[in-house]
Amino acid sequence: MSRRSQWMAIIWVAVAVLLAVGSRVGGDASIVTGFLWLVWTAPVGLIWQFWIYDEVLRVLPASVANVGGLVVVLAVSYVFWFRLIPMLSRISPQKEGVRGTATDLVIFEPLGAALRPALSAEFLRQPRRRIVKEAREALGASVAEVADSIGFETSAIERAESEDAYLDTLPIQVLADLAARLQLPLHTLIA
Repeated sequence: MSRRSQWMAIIWVAVAVLLAVGSRVGGDASIVTGFLWLVWTAPVGLIWQFWIYDEVLRVLPASVANVGGLVVVLAVSYVFWFRLIPMLSRISPQKEGVRGTATDLVIFEPLGAALRPALSAEFLRQPRRRIVKEAREALGASVAEVADSIGFETSAIERAESEDAYLDTLPIQVLADLAARLQLPLHTLIA
């Protein structure tokens, strides 16, 4: 798990716990935070609330079912979003004629068919600076041509091709313009 993913997971858990607590305090706040908790922990929270909870109440008292359900839903939702989904995105589909991972299919779906063969999974797993440089070179464009087309100095493109951290300092619109110019999906330039 990358550092960014770890922080996302920590923030996700913190918000989920706050929503779980808020959904049990009573009043109008409980209604709002309860609804947000269902959304935040979807699909597990929805499955628990609408299919499993009533069955558990037949066996356990409500106080145990409520607290136990919150803990189970938080744990299973965490595993779903931060373990299962990333794992599934790395598994190759078994369909005949489809190559790459599920993530590759999502990445390539918005792109035109002519671009798909040019962007292999290995290409997209490189550091972003190399993706920028190789995409520019594949198009036969010079640093100056790319810089001019997005309204930046050549030094900006040179830095983008040599420092991943520099890409993090650019506004999203500049990254979108650069991605469009290089015929790349935008997410390949976003950390």
